[in-house]
Amino acid sequence: MRARYQTYARSVLVELRAYKKDNNRSHFKDAFMKLMPDIKAYVSKNLKMAERKGVIAKGSYQADDFINDLYLYTYEHIDNVSQETDFHSWLFKQVDELLNDTFIYESLEESYMEELEALSESEWQMLEEKFTQDADGDLIMMEKLDDPSYLKVNYEAADFFAEDQEEVLIERLDEEISKERMHKHISIVLEKLPVLMQSIFDLKTVRGFDLEEITKIKRMQLSQVNEIFQEAQYQIKKSIASRFLK
Repeated sequence: MRARYQTYARSVLVELRAYKKDNNRSHFKDAFMKLMPDIKAYVSKNLKMAERKGVIAKGSYQADDFINDLYLYTYEHIDNVSQETDFHSWLFKQVDELLNDTFIYESLEESYMEELEALSESEWQMLEEKFTQDADGDLIMMEKLDDPSYLKVNYEAADFFAEDQEEVLIERLDEEISKERMHKHISIVLEKLPVLMQSIFDLKTVRGFDLEEITKIKRMQLSQVNEIFQEAQYQIKKSIASRFLK
């Protein structure tokens, strides 16, 4: 999917540069908007994560406002974007800067994970009941049922355990825990992670960016991005082991 977006964005970049040269704002915006569904979904997801964490007030920001600001910035700076640029990544980087100017991502707080680790099995089951199935049978939070920012991802234990070294554990989990239940568990843990950690995890696992590309989008060092992504994987793996491998 990521490669397809890259190729498509490169072709749209040619159109945008031509429309800017002709001072044709109408056609420029039409072409620009062809690239926005995935980016708007990313913005919406980050805003909703920030709302759930109390970082911003619910409903205080709309994704369309960020898309409009991104359009204005892109029109102003498109001449500085070379044809060799990964335009898909460039757009994500600019919109992420707009998000970062709006709210500060909070750091990881141990209390989030301690809260999960202290849950009884009945409390876990109550959390799981907040999940439902969409039209395609994929599990999502109730509040996300009609949310276009939600992209379908089915998480499995094998995504977080090293297949070669922990094959026995993976087989045990697959035998004892249904895929639906495992996906619910992982989704619940993700909801508890800090916004920045969720955002990086989303860019890697949902949007298809590699860690080096994420460093450019987030304007962070590779070591920082790698550490945050590994921490997300560790917290999820730790939670799975704590609940299902006692």
